[in-house]
Amino acid sequence: MGVRDESPPAEPRAGHEPADARDAHGPGPWRNAAVAAVVLPSWVGDVVMAEPTLRALRAARGPRPILAFGRPGLAALVEGRALFDGVIEHAMRGLTGPFAAARLLRARGVETVLLLPNSFRSAAAAAIAGTSHRIGFRGQGRRALLTRAIKPPPRRPPVAAVDWYATLAERGLGLRVEDRLPRLRPTEAQRRESAGLLEGVPRPYVLLNPGANRADKRWPSERFVAVARGLRERGFSVVVSGGPSESALVGEIAAASDAVDLAARGVRLGSLVGAIAEAAAVISNDTGPRHIAIGCGAPAISLFGPTDPRWSAIPGAAERAVVAEPFLLPELVADDLPRVARIDRIAVGDVLAAFDALVGQRP
Repeated sequence: MGVRDESPPAEPRAGHEPADARDAHGPGPWRNAAVAAVVLPSWVGDVVMAEPTLRALRAARGPRPILAFGRPGLAALVEGRALFDGVIEHAMRGLTGPFAAARLLRARGVETVLLLPNSFRSAAAAAIAGTSHRIGFRGQGRRALLTRAIKPPPRRPPVAAVDWYATLAERGLGLRVEDRLPRLRPTEAQRRESAGLLEGVPRPYVLLNPGANRADKRWPSERFVAVARGLRERGFSVVVSGGPSESALVGEIAAASDAVDLAARGVRLGSLVGAIAEAAAVISNDTGPRHIAIGCGAPAISLFGPTDPRWSAIPGAAERAVVAEPFLLPELVADDLPRVARIDRIAVGDVLAAFDALVGQRP
């Protein structure tokens, strides 16, 4: 991975070295720590987009142990990949959250922590734990909590998350993250779980994901129904997936389009990874399953409203992005123009045309 073999430089006091010096440290604290840990992002899609960086971190550590620290439920994205030697799950909520997280880090003997999220709480937990090396982007009032506070890239124009995380590893640890295409492989357990979930579903099938963490990122449900009908006319089966809070939405679309309701069948993150890996394509709003599809190599048709696709661009992905306003000037950002970039401006015909171009009109 092009990692320089060098001894760690002397550590200056956090928050007191020149900004340009902070971006020139080598990989010593990462490579040489007895136990290192990575604090994962909180969202499914961000964990997927961090995967190329996690591969580089694993390569730099060799056989030495790396722990993943993250929100409960995210382990399904990293288990079985040899990226980590253990997972610490903790939500870090409430006033005592960072203190409880610190106890977990301390109990596992963690010496070096790489903080992928920009939160104050994650930096506070690492500092309270007494870890020797705490590397992350500065900002959010946490500069004094870090031993290596790295200057982040500018946020305008948008920086792809996959590059954001890679930049932290490159500037903070002197690593190189050359292959930036996320790569996920479902475990055998996840494949078995998804086989039960998909029992009786004719192949090939297309997975629809109509949910999102914000209402303005959700393409209208009746248009997903229309797309499902178009896919069935093309000879594809259709399954619809979503989280527990989206079960009503998923059920409505599945019932109206004679599709299979995976939410009603108890889909979980692990079985979803397996189901996406086997799908002929995934049609999704800008949310976690879209990123999982890219990581699994499944063709993805991704729908973008008032979120700029540059935030999550992944070069080399088998993807067609369908955007609400395709003619924005490069200096404009869709997030800043929610009325112009309303997701309901995307037409059913545009989504089916993107599917035909990426996958084909017949199985």
